[in-house]
Amino acid sequence: GWLEDGSRELGFTANILRDDAKNYHAWQHRQWCIQHFSLWDKELEYVDKLLKEDLRNNSAWNQRHFVIKNTTGFTDDVVLKELKYAQDYIKKAPNNESAWNYMK
Repeated sequence: GWLEDGSRELGFTANILRDDAKNYHAWQHRQWCIQHFSLWDKELEYVDKLLKEDLRNNSAWNQRHFVIKNTTGFTDDVVLKELKYAQDYIKKAPNNESAWNYMK
């Protein structure tokens, strides 16, 4: 059943987020599933896709932070990589508050 396999829930939340990318409840449920079932592997890839679709999606930026904090952590190398990642998005849209806030 679904209680043993959280991967179906990622598809479920992805469908909701496709229609409403800022749905707080869907993001909360997704985070719970990822933590509970250790489904970290493809989450940065998913978040990257969402940010390519809408670089102002603050929820996706928050999810990126959540994943890194709970996987690699913010080591010096990761911080440098993430600063470059955010700066690349800032170059595309200098007034994008979401990317600026992510760098904090």
